[in-house]
Amino acid sequence: MQHVLVPLDTSKLAERALSAAREIVKPGGTITLIQVVEPAQPERYIEPHYADQFLRSEYGRADATTLHHSRIDRAAAYLRGIIASPQMQGYEVKLLTASGDPADIILETAAKIGVDAIVMSTHGRSGLSKLVYGSVTQKVLSSAACPVLVVPMKAAA
Repeated sequence: MQHVLVPLDTSKLAERALSAAREIVKPGGTITLIQVVEPAQPERYIEPHYADQFLRSEYGRADATTLHHSRIDRAAAYLRGIIASPQMQGYEVKLLTASGDPADIILETAAKIGVDAIVMSTHGRSGLSKLVYGSVTQKVLSSAACPVLVVPMKAAA
């Protein structure tokens, strides 16, 4: 394969997909790393009526925007750290950050940049957050137009 997309979420589990990507991409091939930042949703933390009022206020809009930009900046810094690591030598590595629903963004990006495959871990979340957000991997598996290589949670690190 010449080009794969690897979604990362800063978890060690998600990073296991990097080894698999390096194994299937030809030397000199391209590995595109993506981290999707979900928009801040205060309604998850406070009663929806008050969250709506907060976001409509000037303070709330500014605070949510600042928080979101900070999260995007941290995502980009994390991906730059992965790119600079010795394990990524010998590949063209690109980074992308995006905002939105992770599964949707991963699928849209894979189609847009024309990757040969998506390489991802079974999930980065666990417990309650996995139940609340659903399985990004499952959504990608069921909708991807290209092959999806899934690295299981119990795979050797």
